[in-house]
Amino acid sequence: MCLFSIMIPAFLYLEMQKLKIQENELSDKNHFGGHDWVSWGEGPEGLVAETVHPMGRKLEEETRDYVRPGDVLKKLDYIPGSVTQLKTLQRIVRNSPPGKVFIYQLKRKGPGDGNPEVLNLFIRNSYLPIFIPAYSNAAWNASYWILSLMGFGCLVAFLIVLPLLRPQLQENMPKLLVIISSFFIFGLLLTRQVFLFASTNLADPSQEKVFLPMFFILMNIIAVFYFLSLAKRKQKLFGIIPFVASVALVVMLIQAIRSGHFWLYQGPVSIAEMGFCILMLTSTLLISISIKWKERSITDKIFTSSALLLFGILGFGLLASRIDGTAGKTPGDWWILLFFVAIAVAPASLTAGELKFGKVNVVLTQSLFYLGLSILVLLLYSLIHEVFFYFGLSFRYQVLAEISVLVAIVILLRNIYNAFEDRVKKFFTLSQQKRLDELNRFVSSIPRYTSSEKLLEDLENKLTGFFKASYVIAGTKVSGGPGTDELNALGKALIHPEDFWSKNKQLSANLLPEPYESGLQKSPLALAFPLRTKDQDGFLLLGRKKRGVYNLSDLELMGRILQQTRLTLEVLALVEREKLLLEKNYEANLTALRSQINPHFLFNTLNTISSLIHDAPTDAENAIEKLAYIFRYTMRTSGSKFVQLEDEMSLVKTYLEIEKFRFGNRIELHFDFDQDVLDTSIPGLVIQTVVENCIKHGVAKIMGVGTISIIISKNGNNAQVVVEDNGPGIDVSRIHSSTGLNNILTRMKEIYRKENLIYFENTGKGTRVTIQIPLNHE
Repeated sequence: MCLFSIMIPAFLYLEMQKLKIQENELSDKNHFGGHDWVSWGEGPEGLVAETVHPMGRKLEEETRDYVRPGDVLKKLDYIPGSVTQLKTLQRIVRNSPPGKVFIYQLKRKGPGDGNPEVLNLFIRNSYLPIFIPAYSNAAWNASYWILSLMGFGCLVAFLIVLPLLRPQLQENMPKLLVIISSFFIFGLLLTRQVFLFASTNLADPSQEKVFLPMFFILMNIIAVFYFLSLAKRKQKLFGIIPFVASVALVVMLIQAIRSGHFWLYQGPVSIAEMGFCILMLTSTLLISISIKWKERSITDKIFTSSALLLFGILGFGLLASRIDGTAGKTPGDWWILLFFVAIAVAPASLTAGELKFGKVNVVLTQSLFYLGLSILVLLLYSLIHEVFFYFGLSFRYQVLAEISVLVAIVILLRNIYNAFEDRVKKFFTLSQQKRLDELNRFVSSIPRYTSSEKLLEDLENKLTGFFKASYVIAGTKVSGGPGTDELNALGKALIHPEDFWSKNKQLSANLLPEPYESGLQKSPLALAFPLRTKDQDGFLLLGRKKRGVYNLSDLELMGRILQQTRLTLEVLALVEREKLLLEKNYEANLTALRSQINPHFLFNTLNTISSLIHDAPTDAENAIEKLAYIFRYTMRTSGSKFVQLEDEMSLVKTYLEIEKFRFGNRIELHFDFDQDVLDTSIPGLVIQTVVENCIKHGVAKIMGVGTISIIISKNGNNAQVVVEDNGPGIDVSRIHSSTGLNNILTRMKEIYRKENLIYFENTGKGTRVTIQIPLNHE
């Protein structure tokens, strides 16, 4: 490759040296290489016009008629017998300066069977640009479509590939340069072709001399950087030689432009550049497929074989075009179009290289979107143009006004699209992309999970649905997967979180000791990832995909999922440990509460019983039985976090009945219970603590009759307990200074994770305490 890339500039140099002999023989050193844009053929009557190129009409400024197919050329500049052969006419036209006016005397058949007429037409000679279809109308018309489609394809490739290559932009810069240069070269060719067709003076080659250096530079960037993008690190050093050769081609082009007879060199220069690019593209493609050809997919093999066949045909055509050796000879129209298609192989293969790694969904989805957008813009412009025509709006800057209106409408539609993107985007989304979007939404929801078991279960279901895998196992379960010995070997091999095992050794070269590796290769397992937390070791195991094999895109996706899952599992493990600590703290608080209540209550009750023994032995006996009930209840529920509301109220009633022995007629009790909520589970001693506070700081502090009222009802999703006394009223600001009350407030908050479940209120006539107990708490 390096040898041939050097030989091409050397060949061009020798050709230019040979042509200098012809250059010295030319009398006019300022112009060379005219063209009349008519394809002539030899017939019985003389030279007959076979086709007229669309650009030929631009040459006629002084006549109302043009050369038509079927016209017979009788004389040129009234010189009889000067154009009896096609080669003679071609030599006269091509060796005449652009801008020279020839008088063509033509014989044209009359309308119907009328007599033929003789016409004298003034044909202004033009220059012959390189790399355009100059002889075939079909090739000229096809070139517009080919260049537009190629340019649009390169634009779509750039918009899609840029986000994929951005994470390693410096390393992937050659790929981006190839795609960007391909887009600009097709845009440059299309713009230049439109300019030529719209130009009224094709005798001025100054625009062509600006175009060609830009075209050569872009072509050389594509050729050299395509090689650098696919070559290995050691092979990239050889890219210096093609780079030097490309610079040499540009330098010789500039020298040819500066010479007075550039059109004399157009054939060798254009063929040398085409030959250099085809050589680089072919060599790069051969280098890229020389590694692991047998392991490539069928699609990859078909694409590569077709590209190589295209390069081979084009190379043969280039060699055939030089057999004649005539000065100024250029490749034919269809060879030029074939060369344009060959240019597109470079960006297409680089984009396809990204598709191999699982980006098919992104590319197809985005391509559909951009294609739909392009069609919409074209339709809008056509509609705007028709509106201008309908209202008779024709002025000098009409095109600019139409484009301005189009831009304004596109901006408006863009804003509307942003507002309804979720609804519109689904029409440009493939089913596989929809599954990917659904999986991405699941990944985003992972941090909101509150149960590790639920998270792992949903993870299995989501991955099974996305990959259509034979099985997915998350955690420590192994049913349907490899054996225990193989899992133990995997656990020892997959030490770091980023480690993984793959049956496809192109993805991972992790090799386990025999016979574990052989056992895993025979199992349905395809991928294995470590899924460890501080408390537990586990795996994420995936079976074979229903279609295809796991690729780098799948690994990238799995990396994001595993990172989020591991982090969430760690957080949930911390929450679980914190929950255990809270439960221990809860038990400690409950024990402290019991140790506080029991001695105080026992002391008061024993004093009451002592006073009753002599005066009312029966009441003393009843008090002892009720005290025994309270102790039995306390011992029975000492290990329970929750008790039934009905049992708690039995304790409260028993407690108040003992206190009634103490206060006698100074205390009145009122109860109103909704039987439907008495089976509700509540934390133990919460109501008893509130009632005890009403006795201690309410009834005991007044001289008259004290009342204790307890009302239990259902309030929405809560069981509501209202305890009210007629004491002096509570000081709400001192609630947290009370050990008992502060204790129950803390316990209720820890258990139900809600604020204000217990509300204290000084009514002015006493104290009212409202307790809300959730009915559906787990």
